[in-house]
Amino acid sequence: MERDKLLIATIGKLQKLPQQKLQEVADFADFIMYRLDNELISEVMSKLQEQEGTFQFLETEPDLYTLNDVQEKYQ
Repeated sequence: MERDKLLIATIGKLQKLPQQKLQEVADFADFIMYRLDNELISEVMSKLQEQEGTFQFLETEPDLYTLNDVQEKYQ
């Protein structure tokens, strides 16, 4: 369904809901927007880190621990 048609159909359904159910839908929409915002922020931060080489120093960092440091090995 095209976006405009979907919006019109959804608004029609929302107009028929009682106040409490409408509030639930509004809360869910807020949750979806919050999650979307967080995903976008995470993507932008990841791209910035890649471009700036933020963690590049870790590639030359010596290993602090070896397998000899492990007290109990998983089998």
